[in-house]
Amino acid sequence: MKELKDYLHLETNWEPILGYARAYRISNIGRFKGERRASFGSSNNYGYKRACLWNGEKYVFIMIHRLVASAFIPNPENKPHVNHKNGIKWDNRVENLEWSTISENAQHAYNIGLRKANPVIGDKNYQSKLNNEKVIEIRKSILSQSKLAKIYGVSNSVIQKVKQNISWKHVV
Repeated sequence: MKELKDYLHLETNWEPILGYARAYRISNIGRFKGERRASFGSSNNYGYKRACLWNGEKYVFIMIHRLVASAFIPNPENKPHVNHKNGIKWDNRVENLEWSTISENAQHAYNIGLRKANPVIGDKNYQSKLNNEKVIEIRKSILSQSKLAKIYGVSNSVIQKVKQNISWKHVV
């Protein structure tokens, strides 16, 4: 796997950052700099690089891959997500990015092996507060969503999705 230093020799083009044109610039290889103000970056909990920019009132974190795509990649279909073609989260070169829908992004992750095709569902998911028996009880209950949510320690939306068979579809 290539290291970031392997990309630093590439020719760099700089564009103003949309909404911060006088203050910051972004490069085609994912670097950013402040024109008049110091800037710094970090990674989020998922490993994506982000820039910290001053908007005149407070500092705001913005994902580097979104800044690069906004500056260098046309988006005529107005797709809301930016996909890393090679699956490497810190590789923010313009050649590695493309606009995508959420489903295109998810499908790409499956295709290149970043996500498993069969996610852990139901009570096999260690984070689940429900199990098959509780789901059946919820579906049969005439209590309100808010009362069920309190009883089972979940949100109203979880109860709603269970009752509407949106989640826990495998439980009949």
